[in-house]
Amino acid sequence: RLQNLDSNEASMGSVIGMVLPMILITSILLGAIYPAIDVTAGERERGTLETLMTVPVRVSEIMTGKFLAVATIAVFSALLNLLSMLLVGIYIFDSIRLMADSEMTLNMLDFVPSVIIMLITLPVFALFVSAVCLCVCIFAKSFKEANNYSTPLLLVFMFGSMAGMLPNIELNMKTALIPV
Repeated sequence: RLQNLDSNEASMGSVIGMVLPMILITSILLGAIYPAIDVTAGERERGTLETLMTVPVRVSEIMTGKFLAVATIAVFSALLNLLSMLLVGIYIFDSIRLMADSEMTLNMLDFVPSVIIMLITLPVFALFVSAVCLCVCIFAKSFKEANNYSTPLLLVFMFGSMAGMLPNIELNMKTALIPV
């Protein structure tokens, strides 16, 4: 008979470590794709991109503004998703504890270093994803075409995000170089 000797924190951290990266990468990507489509192909389709180019502002400043807007929306999307997952997780943990009538505890301070690292890397990854989304969507002439261009991008990031769920995968120098 197998017996689990891990602490509650280690067991919870293992499950969260497998699922959370996929959910965060997906929420950042979906938070970046549609604003990127709208500020590139959407503006081209509506005819406002040409008007924007007549403003006495450098093109690099316009693109920087678009890039930062897309990245900001992607970060907020991921943060709101994290907040909702935290609230649901607390609710589920309390429900399980009440139904089991046990004194099950969870030391949240053990997760603080991981949360700090995640909050630092989240905006950096959102900047990367926003840049890739803008680069892909800028080639499209319509909103529909940009959606078609972004589908392979979504698949590539989704498969990369599922790498953390593979059994027996460990972080070493080779796997650390993968940007996802």
